[in-house]
Amino acid sequence: MKKKIFILEDPEELMIQFGSQVRNTIKEELADAQKRATKKSTTNTYMSRQEVCELLHISYSTLHRWVNLEILVCYKIGRRSLFKAKEVEATLVKLNVGGGLGYGY
Repeated sequence: MKKKIFILEDPEELMIQFGSQVRNTIKEELADAQKRATKKSTTNTYMSRQEVCELLHISYSTLHRWVNLEILVCYKIGRRSLFKAKEVEATLVKLNVGGGLGYGY
């Protein structure tokens, strides 16, 4: 973090300088966070069953049913069930556009 020393006689000028420094710092942090978010979304990250259930606010039995209905694609490594994060997000968009799971809702 950069340190700057201000020597100002006018309190209003100090407030203006302080406000501009705060704005610049916030802009830099937001830009860094956005870069990290885009980097994270481009990599192939996998989610466990528990993470998918927590993200979608569903139970394990609902997740199992969605895998059987091919709403979500499950990848197995040994006994572990993994889901690609991009596919889970794409399913969310697809479900929101489709308006339900085919049960007539």
